Amino acid sequence: MLKKKVRFDTIKRKIINFLFKTKLRATPSKIARTIRIHPTTAKNRIQAMTRMKLINCKKRGNRLLCKANRSQIKKKRRLF
Repeated sequence: MLKKKVRFDTIKRKIINFLFKTKLRATPSKIARTIRIHPTTAKNRIQAMTRMKLINCKKRGNRLLCKANRSQIKKKRRLF
């Protein structure tokens, strides 16, 4: 069975690169401000990448804090 190749669009690449470069966790709104996209777009893309296990998110109170899953990103780096 052949695996379907997935290529990331520029927004997902920017989110991954931002989270990969930062050492601390970031909220979706901070990510959106940094890469200049709408916060809802950032949240939707982050949820999709969380399901792919590229990003780890934790809920603290009413905030969602996200961090790159470095081991998974290094494995899938060719997709970027």
